Amino acid sequence: MTGEQAKKNERIEEARKIEGGVSLNWSRKIFDNLYDLVKPATGDPEQIEKQARFFIDHIRFRYNRHIKNVNPEKSLEECLKEILGNRQEEIVTTFREHLSRLINEGQVEEFIVKFFISNLPSFSQPFFYNKFVYRKGVISQQKINEYNEGMKHILSLYEEKQVYYSDLFYHFNLRRHSLKSNPVVNRWYITFNFDSNLEELLRKWVETLKELNCLDRIYFKMGASILNRYDNIIVYQTSDIDNETIMKILASFYSKCSENDFEVMPTGVSIVRGISYAPEPLNLNKLFIALKLKLDDQNLITSYNAMISTLFELSFELAYGEISSSRGKTSPEEEIYPKTLKEKAYRYFEQLIKILNINPTTMIPYRLEGELLDWLNEEKFRKLISGRWDSNPQSPAPEAGALTN
Repeated sequence: MTGEQAKKNERIEEARKIEGGVSLNWSRKIFDNLYDLVKPATGDPEQIEKQARFFIDHIRFRYNRHIKNVNPEKSLEECLKEILGNRQEEIVTTFREHLSRLINEGQVEEFIVKFFISNLPSFSQPFFYNKFVYRKGVISQQKINEYNEGMKHILSLYEEKQVYYSDLFYHFNLRRHSLKSNPVVNRWYITFNFDSNLEELLRKWVETLKELNCLDRIYFKMGASILNRYDNIIVYQTSDIDNETIMKILASFYSKCSENDFEVMPTGVSIVRGISYAPEPLNLNKLFIALKLKLDDQNLITSYNAMISTLFELSFELAYGEISSSRGKTSPEEEIYPKTLKEKAYRYFEQLIKILNINPTTMIPYRLEGELLDWLNEEKFRKLISGRWDSNPQSPAPEAGALTN
């Protein structure tokens, strides 16, 4: 092991130490969070049984549909050639090389790669997406009013050309983003506690951007009206914005608020309560474009939450296929329950994340770990909040090049 690799491993271990020194595998944590969200909230045995059957019925349906796309007679190379063709785009050739390395090193099973690559269109239809991004409960009129007033204030600070409305969201400074020249490389999520004063929180957000001269520099989006989601502010880190700038914005905003103003987002890598990181599915989207995958005559584009939802479902499909095939006719299908599949599903979930070139332990793209691991640390983040961080990590703007996620 080289000295550089040893230091990297130390940073990985440091990044895993949170909540009183408990070592955490982030892909496992996120997977468990998602599993808890699909479980019924009620303790009524009849309802639990009913929803468990619904879950298995759904997974069985998707598996039976997706397994038809995998030709068991074809080698992986034949499968890749059929789907990827002879395309020479960098994203396609890099993806091929990455898959070959994972298989040769025994990190991913060949069948998993064939199943994944044969079902790329499934990223357009994650069934459980709403369960993972929307909270339960009803929003009061008071909270609606608070949010609307805060949004009015934010809109008053931007010119019309700086704001773009799409699918229930306002995008601010979207023009700073270009998939080719200035792509998004990381996502940062802010999750509010709706018991807090939402107008004040929104005002503090733009106040922070103004103080740091970032009002016109940072690409972010928010619900045009209040949405009962976990991702209340999504900050898109474009390749021209370095990690230090992003972290200063988040820490400065956090310092203006109380920790009780926030909640944890179940699908992200939580730095502190209410502030989460997620890898941007940049090159997965580039791959979709290279393969000319469409959704309603538009290029297929996936978000982080849609991506993680799809991987969750694919992992359970694979687990279902393994168990149902091994049982055959010796055991009735009714004995398969979500908990029967869970551990096998996580093993597939981990492999699918590796296919996307993300480290399952940290949920950071491998190529960005050297830059990000020094920042995704609660202790350092709190020092930055209090102004006691007097030695900053090296923080170049992230590269937008090689395969990420």
